[in-house]
Amino acid sequence: MAAANLDITIEQGATWNMSLKINTCVGSYNLTDCTLRAHIRRNFDFLFLAPITIEILNAAIGSIKLSLTDEQTLGLDDSPASWDLFLTTPAGDSLKLIKGAATIIRANTK
Repeated sequence: MAAANLDITIEQGATWNMSLKINTCVGSYNLTDCTLRAHIRRNFDFLFLAPITIEILNAAIGSIKLSLTDEQTLGLDDSPASWDLFLTTPAGDSLKLIKGAATIIRANTK
């Protein structure tokens, strides 16, 4: 399964949240007993910039919330970056579900 593409925009110094529903071609993906992880990395040197916090809102229907605190976003620079979301199944298989660009909008107020 190829990862879906989803570009995100994050404002430096502001809390960032995004809710998603993970689906398959036949319906919702049940996230019971699955683990999820997501990171933002700078493109030119693959430097780790931040982990994205993932909260499972409703495992049975694949509903999740991604977030970064204002302190985390303040630490991001506006260099080109990307992010991805991986799922580990109860059987131990790792699936890349989503990938995309992460655009960081520089804050004028610090």
